[in-house]
Amino acid sequence: MFSISPPFWSSWWFICLCIIVGAGTIYLFFKIQVLTYNADIVRAILRAILARLRSSEAEVLIRQNGENIKVKTANIHYIKTDGNYLEVYTDMKRFYTRSSLSSFMAKIPDKLEFIQVHRTFIVRIDKIESKGNMKLKVLGVEIPVGRKYAQNIENFEL
Repeated sequence: MFSISPPFWSSWWFICLCIIVGAGTIYLFFKIQVLTYNADIVRAILRAILARLRSSEAEVLIRQNGENIKVKTANIHYIKTDGNYLEVYTDMKRFYTRSSLSSFMAKIPDKLEFIQVHRTFIVRIDKIESKGNMKLKVLGVEIPVGRKYAQNIENFEL
């Protein structure tokens, strides 16, 4: 006597496996979305904690015309690079120095306060006046946002 078993896709173990895989996929999707959203929240919380813990204001040394000038990072609005030179825009003055963007960022003590929005621009987060489609406004100046860096500012709220 012959017996024909049902196809595997109609068996109880295959249906259970499909339900588990489906539930796992949905769980992972939402977990990744929450982690992506929470990364921005964690960054904002860290910025607030560091601001309270810091006893004195952070400063960076800028070498201009043979002099070292201390500039408080809270006064910096944005930094623009032009080849081997940087323009550091503050509340009242513009500083020129010979440096690369990456080496200047390595010197800044409060890196969480700054965000790169273009290959030639770094902006202080709390100085952003308005945010548009692929542009920011800081100190009354429109700063372009590169496609590569658009994700960096997408979740920031003013």
